[in-house]
Amino acid sequence: MPELRGDQREALDNLRAQLRQGDVLHAEAFAVVGSPEATLLQDTQDAAEFDRYRLTAVERELAGGLWAVITQTCDIRRDVDVEPFLQLSPLLDLPEAEWNVARDGLASTRRFAYPRVVGECQHPVLDVRVVQTLEKTALVAESVEPLDAGLDQGTRLRLSAWLARRFARHAFPDEIEDAALRRLRDELAKRAAQPGTPAGALLACREVVLVAYGDGPTIDVLFVVRRDRVVSHPVFMQDAERKLREGADTIMRPIAKRSQSQASGYTLTWDVATPNQVPYAEVLYRYNPIDIALP
Repeated sequence: MPELRGDQREALDNLRAQLRQGDVLHAEAFAVVGSPEATLLQDTQDAAEFDRYRLTAVERELAGGLWAVITQTCDIRRDVDVEPFLQLSPLLDLPEAEWNVARDGLASTRRFAYPRVVGECQHPVLDVRVVQTLEKTALVAESVEPLDAGLDQGTRLRLSAWLARRFARHAFPDEIEDAALRRLRDELAKRAAQPGTPAGALLACREVVLVAYGDGPTIDVLFVVRRDRVVSHPVFMQDAERKLREGADTIMRPIAKRSQSQASGYTLTWDVATPNQVPYAEVLYRYNPIDIALP
């Protein structure tokens, strides 16, 4: 790694000690590796000069220049000789409607909305489809500036869990997809567009949808909801437990009925729970989150 002057080393150590996963850096330039046909290179002036049979690296500018650190905090703070790089993903300034949909990453494994304005970004949304590597020593460069993202502890925890799910997504077997999960994703998208119904309200209050299989011919679906959202949602002001169950039944019964009629060989079961009702070992070893993208 490059040698740093004493004052640079001290500045870098101070930054590493303060920086946490989810914090934001201002750094306008980033590198793209691709061919002339690559979407991100189509408007690059030198694209015509590229050899179409070779990959090419070019420098691009990110509108707004805001990047969120997605590296885990423990690795951020490790010495550069142990963990020399950070991984960053862009913060995009999206329309308010898209920002609302991306709240807490509930609608997608690709986008996570930050709760308030960051710099000049009015509706910041983290997009992890792009990941950029930054050398830690670049943190002391004049063109790299840490910014306050305004994340409280609860948001940081949800962001950390969301990132973990994104990069450790479980690949379900084809027979499980065919028996239930493809139809489950379609049903979730359909019901999420009906927020005034118990099913739509259930999805609006969800933390994650978990799936377990392997214990015989059974597929178990668990809707994990956040209690703070349930108690404040107008649909659940009365008979919350009954309506939560009704919402889950509305989503799951058509899928179970169709699976049975097609003789898939699987039986579907489902339930609703809050995070404190789900044993940690169950989440760690039995259940896997389903990858869903709701409108």
